[in-house]
Parts: sequence; structure tokens; C-alpha cells
Amino acid sequence: MTSLGSFQIPEVLVVSTVTCNVNNNDTLLSSYSKPHSTDKNDASPNEMIIGADRSESSANNLMDWIVPSTSVNQRMRRIEEILDSIPYFFSSMLDDNNLQRRLLVELGDCFLVSSPKLKREINPESNWYLVILEQNEILKVKVSYRDKTLKIWNGKSATLRQYIQMRSLKTIERPWKIIPEQLTKKMSTIPQHAFPIDDSIFPLGTLSRKTFNFDNKRWIPVIEMNITDCSTDDLKCLIAEAEKRRRFGTIRIWRLWGICEYGPRNVSLVLEDIVYGSVAGFVRTSLRPQEQQCKFAVQIVDGLRSLEKYGFIHCRLSIDVCLLTYNYNVKIAIYGLTAGELYPTYVDLDDVDQCRWLPPECLPSSGDTPAPYNASGMIYSLGVILWSMFHGGALPFEDEPAANIRNRQYRIQNPLYIEPELVPSEIRNVILSCCSEDISLRGRLKSIKIYLRNYFAPLI
Repeated sequence: MTSLGSFQIPEVLVVSTVTCNVNNNDTLLSSYSKPHSTDKNDASPNEMIIGADRSESSANNLMDWIVPSTSVNQRMRRIEEILDSIPYFFSSMLDDNNLQRRLLVELGDCFLVSSPKLKREINPESNWYLVILEQNEILKVKVSYRDKTLKIWNGKSATLRQYIQMRSLKTIERPWKIIPEQLTKKMSTIPQHAFPIDDSIFPLGTLSRKTFNFDNKRWIPVIEMNITDCSTDDLKCLIAEAEKRRRFGTIRIWRLWGICEYGPRNVSLVLEDIVYGSVAGFVRTSLRPQEQQCKFAVQIVDGLRSLEKYGFIHCRLSIDVCLLTYNYNVKIAIYGLTAGELYPTYVDLDDVDQCRWLPPECLPSSGDTPAPYNASGMIYSLGVILWSMFHGGALPFEDEPAANIRNRQYRIQNPLYIEPELVPSEIRNVILSCCSEDISLRGRLKSIKIYLRNYFAPLI
């Protein structure tokens, strides 16, 4: 068997300004926050010269990761500091265009978003869009980083702040600390999950679909996870940890909108809405087209690759953490998967259902300590997820007794059987590579992502 590490594909792509029709008819009864106007005389966050005394605290708000002192990484750090200080920057949280339409209500409403990371839409010269509601259309204006600030891409020397002021635009801020009155019951226009999410997968709290009201005119659907069985001290730790993940994730990760504190012992995580529900439920209900499942495979690998880049080890990987949202896109859940923790930090060898997805080296063996679950373990779990998805959501080793599922030697000697008619050869290659006993043959998520994109680029 050969590894997948030698594939290389160039990714040079272009995007143009986008407009779309919009109809805003939805309103609510009460107001909790108001659009922020830049007509005030306060300094623009994106024009600040961030000094050394602020750089450390700004970076800590991201991921506690340390950037080497090279000119390129200093530039990246400065950009992150600028973006972190802009209250109307939503990153890619509004990747579903329907959410953008719900927030843009009045003419001149605007916010800043990241440029979509899709091949057909990436513009190498512009990493962000200023999204503006104009008469009967939504305008997306390209924004780039030049001269140590954010500027309109084709606007000569106009900074982002100057452009907003000249056009008297009203910026819509992204909330984080959400008050209880802003969370109301799910709108009747939002359909129920077609493929319900298994609540037992999220022991941290109770899931419910809600409406998140930015103010009396702007709302979006969300999922609330009301945390259960946590002490006051544990909740404080959870809130502090969530604050660090405020901007963590990509469009392939199920992300946090914010925190809602009902009281000292009653706290909820507010997460992105999931439109359809569970990938496992989706593939179990009927035989799905291979092309669609190949698209899911690329998206799952993309999400795990984004975690790998941050050194994030997902200790509860299974098909059950893959969720199906707008336009049948996949997001990976990382929050709420263990009681008392924001995200899992250990593997539980006493849980046979978790052991199904673990590599053999992480399982018990007489006289030998199990290896720690790490990046290579995640790659093995990815292979098992792909096997499950292309076999109708089957559980790995479903009919085996718990002793065999937990047994390292049994698992090595009895690999999962791949049905040739169900699994395309390219996916089969990935499964075999990921699930190899030889860790060196599993490759890296980066190479697996490139390999799959090489074959399935038209599906992305």
C-alpha cells in the first residue's frame, strides 16, 4: 500500500463582486441591541496601530498559539489583531447566505465577513467582503489588507472605516454575551430536523432549537445547549474556555455564537443552527448517491484538516459528530461531547462505542500501555467514519462482543471489510491508508485533503 503524501494540486482561484435579491419581511416585537454607527468620533479599530502591549492579549483571545517572528507571520498576526478588534466582523459565521439576508434589514446595513474558501469563489487579492444592503440587492465589496490596515480593494486609498463613513453605512455587530431575552422559541418557518440529532452524543447539556434575536428586526435560527450537572466553578471554567474559542473554527466546524447566562448555575452555549440534522441519520434512511457522499468525505477531511492546523485533537471522532446543514454541507461537532467539558480532552476506553472508532494502538493489550490518541489516531478514525458513511451508516464491528472491540490484536487481525460496489476506488484507497496498522502509511490530513480534491473538485 502506498501513502497519500505525494499529491500536490495548485489552488489559484478568483472571485468577482456578488449581488443577490433580498426580501426582508420578518420582524419581532422588542429590541435588545442596535446597529453600531461609525459616525461617532471614536477611532476606527481597523486603523489602529496595535502596539506590543496589546499583541499578547489579542492573540490569547484566539487560540493561545504562538506565531514565529517572521515578516509573514508578523503580518498575519497584525491582521488577526485588527480583525479581533472589529465588532462587526463575523468571520465565516454567515456562510449561509440566508443568514446574511436575515441580518440585513435596512438600507445601509453592513457587516464584514471572510471571503468564502471555495475554489470557485476565492480571490487571492481580497480576503474579506463588506456586505451591504442596497436597494433590492445585497452588495459584496472586496476588502484587502494594505498599508497596515484594511482597505477597499479597488477604492484607491480609502480605508474600510472611511468607506463606511462616506456612505453613511450602519454596521451590525456580532454579539457574544447573549441575554436570555434574546433567545426565544424556534420560528414556525424553520423546519424540524429531517434527520434528528442523537441527544445522547452531547452529554454536556440539553439541545433545543431557538431563535437568536439580535434586535427587534434581525434574527437567526440557532441551537441552544443548556449545560447540565456542572458546579458554579465548572461553569466559570467552561465560560472562560469558550471565550478562547470565540473565533475558532471554519465553515466545516459547528461553531459558537456565544454564551447565555440565565443565572450563576444556569448557562447555555449558543451554537450555529443545523438545518437537516445527522449525517448518520441521512445515510441510514436510504441509499445515497456516491457523488453526494464523496462531497461529504471531502468536507469532513477539510474540517479535520482545519483542526489539525491548530493542533486540536478531536477525542470523540465518529460519524455521529458529523452534522448536515444548509445546502447539504457537513459540519463537525467538537463541543458538548463529554459531561463537564467544553470539548473532550481524553479517550474513554471503558466506553465500547467509543472504542469502535479508535485505532488498535490506542486499545488495551496485555502487558502494554495503550498509545495516546493523537493526530495519527484522528486519521484512523477518519477512515472508519468514511467506511461507515459509505456502508449506510453501519457501526464498525457492530456484531462483535465488547471484548473483541476493545482487543488490540483482534482489531489488527480483523480489519473492516469494504464492499466494492458501495465504495469508489478513490475512497477505498483513503480508507485503507487511514486504517493501516502501519502509522507511517496513514499520511497526513493535508495530503488526504489534496488527494480527494484531485478527484472530486467538481463536487465541492
